[in-house]
Amino acid sequence: MNHTNIHTEALAIREEIIQRFPEYKDLLRGVQIRVSNRTTKALGLCRFKAGKPHEIVLSFAAYQHDANRDGLRNTMLHEIAHAIAGYQAAHGPTWRTVARQVGAKPERCGTKLAVPPVQLVTMPCYVCKGDLQVTPRRASMMRNGTAQYRHKKCSPYEIVGIYL
Repeated sequence: MNHTNIHTEALAIREEIIQRFPEYKDLLRGVQIRVSNRTTKALGLCRFKAGKPHEIVLSFAAYQHDANRDGLRNTMLHEIAHAIAGYQAAHGPTWRTVARQVGAKPERCGTKLAVPPVQLVTMPCYVCKGDLQVTPRRASMMRNGTAQYRHKKCSPYEIVGIYL
C-alpha cells in the first residue's frame, strides 16, 4: 500500500463511523488524517489542540504492507475512539467504552501486524552528503541491514551515511 491508499482507506473508515454515529459528525469531520514516514514507534496517534482532536497520524512504516490491512482498520478505529473520548480519557474506562462502540479492540497495544514495521535504531552520528554536516540522529534500519537518514534541510532529501 502507498500513502494515498492508506489515506483513502482511513478516510473511508472515518466516513463509515460518521454514517453509523451521526452525533460524532462535527467532531470527526474536523480531524485531519495524515500518513507519516516519521511515525515509527506507534501504529497511530491522535493529536489534540486546545483540548479538541486535531489530527490522526498513521505510520506508513507499519501499513505499507498489504498484509497489515486489518491492523490499519483497528488502529484507525482506536484513534477515532481517542478523538471521541477526549484527551483526558487516555486508555481508561471511557475510552474503552467508546472503542467497543465504534468497533475497535479496546487494547492499548492494538493488533499484532502480519509484517512488522521498519524499526528505528540508534546510531552515533551521520554525515550529510548535501552539506557535510555531522548530526547525531536516529536512522531507519533498512531491510538489507544498512541505516539511512533523511536530512530535511538538504533538498531534495539526501541519504546520509554513518560518520566513523
